[in-house]
Amino acid sequence: MGQKPTNLTDVSIGPVAKPNVTVEGQREESFDLSSGERYEKDYYYHITEGEGSYGAVIDYYWAPVDMSEDKQWSVISIWGKVTCPSTEVTPPSTTPPVTQPPATQPPPVEETIQIEVGEDWIFVWSEPELEYSNELVITIGVTDISGGFYPITEVTAEANGETVLDSGAISTDEFEGTAETTVGSEETVDLKVTAKNEAGQELTEEETVTAPKTGKVVISVVLAAESYGHDSVCDGSLLIVSYSTNVTGLEGITVTGVVLKVNGEVWDDSGSISARDYHNSVERDGLPCGKTFTAEVIATTSDGVAHSNQDSLTTPAGPG
Repeated sequence: MGQKPTNLTDVSIGPVAKPNVTVEGQREESFDLSSGERYEKDYYYHITEGEGSYGAVIDYYWAPVDMSEDKQWSVISIWGKVTCPSTEVTPPSTTPPVTQPPATQPPPVEETIQIEVGEDWIFVWSEPELEYSNELVITIGVTDISGGFYPITEVTAEANGETVLDSGAISTDEFEGTAETTVGSEETVDLKVTAKNEAGQELTEEETVTAPKTGKVVISVVLAAESYGHDSVCDGSLLIVSYSTNVTGLEGITVTGVVLKVNGEVWDDSGSISARDYHNSVERDGLPCGKTFTAEVIATTSDGVAHSNQDSLTTPAGPG
């Protein structure tokens, strides 16, 4: 029997398709690994099988010089440590594969980008001009409908050629934004919304909308006075204030309240109303002769704007 060497040399070999071992730098010697026999206690091997191949880990292997043929062992004429990596099979992944569309040929842009545009009109009261204008509120929604393969990278919006929204550089499956622009009465607006995605595709949605007629709130105030007395002495005055409000155009706008003030004192209050037109008349007797009275009518509309108009009149100094 051979003796276990004191200095072992590591020799590595690769997986083998049959139970043969090729030792690097030596001739091939075949031996039977299938029997699982051990010739000596220091001899150890392990066999794994995968796809019809064998792998073995053999530590401290040595063999006797002479061995009977019926054992089907051959002599390996070197001493050393022989290592053969295992061919264990990696279990398949349970995660379903993600199918990517060909990077060089994305689907048509109509199948990767979806654009939705909504418009809303708001009447805006301008104090300096004392008139209404239209504010167009544009709602924009852009969606990546490619299944997440080509995220949205940029969204812009134009109104009559002027940029009203620019998302800048983004990377998202969904984009929502709003833009505002002031438009004149019955003015036509050309809207253009453009979206780009990661595949370099570009989709544009264009619409033409017309602003409603803005209109106005008209308030009229009329004062009339009459004095009375005897001889040339004025005993008092009667003041009559007639006023009205009227909303023209401005669809959806109504008058919600009207207050009459004379010289700062409330003479009449309509309370809560909802009307396109409102009119009333108020009179006061026993007022001083020869005094100036200023009547102011304040009409509040449903958009929260207070509109006003005023006029003044001096009662006669004497009867008549």
